[in-house]
Amino acid sequence: MSAPRLSRVLLYVVSMAAMIMLLVSVVAKNARQQYDFGGSLHKVELEGEYRAGSNPPVVFNPKDKSAFDSINDETVIFKGHTSAAIPAGKTVFVRIKHVRASIFVNGTCVFTIGDEKNRTPFTASPGNIWASFISHGISPGDTVEIRVSRVHHFSHPRQIGLLFNNMCYGSVWPLALEQMRKDWWTYPLGAFLASLALILGALATVFMIRGRRTLSAQAMLLVGMYFCSGMWLFIDYSFISLLLPWPTLVVTLESLLIIFSGIFILIFILGLLTGRRLFIGSCAAALVMLLTMVAIILQLAGIFDLFVSQRYIHIVLGLSVTVTLVCLFMERRAGNQTAGTALLTFVPVTVLSGLEVILYNSGHIFDGMLIGAGLFLTALLHVLFMINMAQNEAERAAVLEKQIVESRIAVSLSQIRPHFLYNVFTGIGQLCAVEPARAESAIYDFAAFLRGNLESLSSTAFIPVEKELEHARHYLALEEMRFGSRLRVDWNIKSGGFMVPALSIQPLVENAVRWGMREDGITIVISTGKYDGGHTVTVEDNGRGLNANAAGCGPTAREDGREHIGLASIHYRLAAMDAGRLEISTGNGGGVTAVIYISNDIKGKK
Repeated sequence: MSAPRLSRVLLYVVSMAAMIMLLVSVVAKNARQQYDFGGSLHKVELEGEYRAGSNPPVVFNPKDKSAFDSINDETVIFKGHTSAAIPAGKTVFVRIKHVRASIFVNGTCVFTIGDEKNRTPFTASPGNIWASFISHGISPGDTVEIRVSRVHHFSHPRQIGLLFNNMCYGSVWPLALEQMRKDWWTYPLGAFLASLALILGALATVFMIRGRRTLSAQAMLLVGMYFCSGMWLFIDYSFISLLLPWPTLVVTLESLLIIFSGIFILIFILGLLTGRRLFIGSCAAALVMLLTMVAIILQLAGIFDLFVSQRYIHIVLGLSVTVTLVCLFMERRAGNQTAGTALLTFVPVTVLSGLEVILYNSGHIFDGMLIGAGLFLTALLHVLFMINMAQNEAERAAVLEKQIVESRIAVSLSQIRPHFLYNVFTGIGQLCAVEPARAESAIYDFAAFLRGNLESLSSTAFIPVEKELEHARHYLALEEMRFGSRLRVDWNIKSGGFMVPALSIQPLVENAVRWGMREDGITIVISTGKYDGGHTVTVEDNGRGLNANAAGCGPTAREDGREHIGLASIHYRLAAMDAGRLEISTGNGGGVTAVIYISNDIKGKK
């Protein structure tokens, strides 16, 4: 299995595992109560003091946004009261971002989240959400105690302050609108990227209909990348958790979307690499997908939280993207102009994403703003890139069509060479005197052979394999007049009903007869079969094989080192039509095996 194909198989497997985990997140025991969508929203002001671990108490100042920045892993305990009453029956909203929290009123626990009893069995963190509870009536004279601790030691301490500074009660709709106003830029950008994904999906469909499968596959990878990126931006987690009653689903989406965006980038780049660079890039992509698969399994088993695993996956993902971008740069140096253009498109998102990670680790939180800007610029460049690729592909298709026609003409003319005609007519003339019936049959074979060559000139693409095999039979019948019992042919047809390019089998047979004939004769075995991706046609002989000069000149070389027109045409047309490939090998004791691999994707084409 080729490296790109293996990468796509791994992508399908990881995607299915991710879908299973999202479904489990929906059915997990994390649904919250229904909200009131009518009415107003009121801010809950806290007054009192807090203590972190064994540190002395500090008066709580809601205007000090950095009050909790120096807290390590200690539990923060606030004791005080609310500045105004919270009526009974009202929904109290609490901002939770990967912290455990409990709220007590006069010593009675009225809300708790993130502890062992109130979390799903396969996530340690309650997520990046809005949680809520129903008030039983809280007055300014009631003693309010709030205990908060970070779930993960690497979480930013400021996440604790989100809870104290964002408590409110009332209707969910004003709160949702307020959250949308805070990060308003994420919604048009997310919608833009999602819309771009739909446009690229339509282009991919057009490319597929027109037979441009490679271009279609690349476009679909960009669809996946921009769909995940757009969803990651559009689904603001402080907003979406107010509408979806599944906080575990929200935190799982948060982790998976950014990982899959990177995976789609990796596989997109693989489609532009060749040779050893393709192998290196495929290994990098496979490593990321395998780590993601392991992380999903560990979370489903309740062993390790995906939110924790993603930190390590992000490191490997960043390194893998860097490696593949270096491979893309080397591909450009090898002369691939498309690789150079693609490399430039990834510069904005790579630079700005790296800058946001650096600033985040230094305490500056941009909440994805730099990543979003990088995605926007990269998206614009990718639109131009795909337009350029489509134009180049159209120009290339026109040139290839012309070259394929010229190639078919060259093959047909090469087969009607004077020496071959002399041998055929001489053989027929000799048979007329001694075996008139065989002479008549030979004339029919020769007429059918010429007709097959002429029909190939007007054949635009593919013909049934049975017709091509019949053309080879007519050729062999003519050669048997010359070589007699020295030419032995075995037919082993196990598969049929598929299409092949015109003049794709007979030149292989001719190559075996012309360059493999020994003094004691030659045996040619012609067979068809199947493989995972389609069908095979094999022409195998026990002749002289390829000499050292021919072996060093590629799979279509002759003994004198020049290319065999017929074999070169097959090799070229299979690649140009994206129909399959030709592989030629020789044994140590002589003999040549030529195998045509025909893809299932051309089945039914005319």
